[in-house]
Amino acid sequence: LSDLRYFSWVLDRMPDKFVFTAYFDGKVSDFTVKNFDARFGENSHIDADVAFKGLPEFFTSYMDINFRNLRTTYNDVDNFAIPIESVTVPMPSVLDDVEVFELTGFFKGYPDDFNTQFNLQTDIGNMDIYVYLNTTEDSEYIFSIDADNINLQKMFDMDEESEVTFEFGMDGKGLEVETSNFKADVAVESLKIMGNEFDSIDIHADYGDSRLLTDFDIKHPLINLDWASVIDFKDQDKLGYKVSAKVKNADLVKLNLVDYDKTVVVSSDIDLDIKGDNLDDIVGSVA
Repeated sequence: LSDLRYFSWVLDRMPDKFVFTAYFDGKVSDFTVKNFDARFGENSHIDADVAFKGLPEFFTSYMDINFRNLRTTYNDVDNFAIPIESVTVPMPSVLDDVEVFELTGFFKGYPDDFNTQFNLQTDIGNMDIYVYLNTTEDSEYIFSIDADNINLQKMFDMDEESEVTFEFGMDGKGLEVETSNFKADVAVESLKIMGNEFDSIDIHADYGDSRLLTDFDIKHPLINLDWASVIDFKDQDKLGYKVSAKVKNADLVKLNLVDYDKTVVVSSDIDLDIKGDNLDDIVGSVA
């Protein structure tokens, strides 16, 4: 890609090798590429239509990219050079066992003001993802994931079969701890973990005024749990934590939380109000 650096200086920092065919129309500052068919890395392929307006200044250019198909692997993405401080694409280690990523979708907008939507299929599960991000003024964002049968066992190298299907939604403003506000919801349709199956778990989070409020409940034959918590970030040196939890008829043995040959059932109300970051400076109360 560095051979195409006259299109934009950022390409000079991308020595990745591409083999491609395409139909190009326009000039550097305003062009379209139809039927872009490219191969890179060991096992990666792109089939897309691309339009750019504004080059050679990449970070102020408008992009309209339609991916009919993008097929790649963890190693190919992890070794792909991009013009950021980390040099290559930062890939989370929990994905290193994923053999294939296959994506369809679009990207429209500028690097700092865009929306994108795509379907991602892998051998550990599938996701529909939507992102809107605008960092030009108040940093507005909308983010949603619809995840189907995500294989937690393979992702986290767990001993027993574990998978989850869920929907996640988040919207807010601001990226700084002191000024950001957001709301987030997770609806867990099904969760298989530690030999048990759970369903219909709703988790809510609300962040504002440097405080994160969360609540959720679990209704299951092996446990009933109501949870509400507050984390206060106003004092960065000593975070504040408040938790109110009601646990009823939690069968710790059948939940596989303890290895014991007798029944252990727990019911309790817990109220915690503490401040501090380590055991040496924690102050507060637990009831």
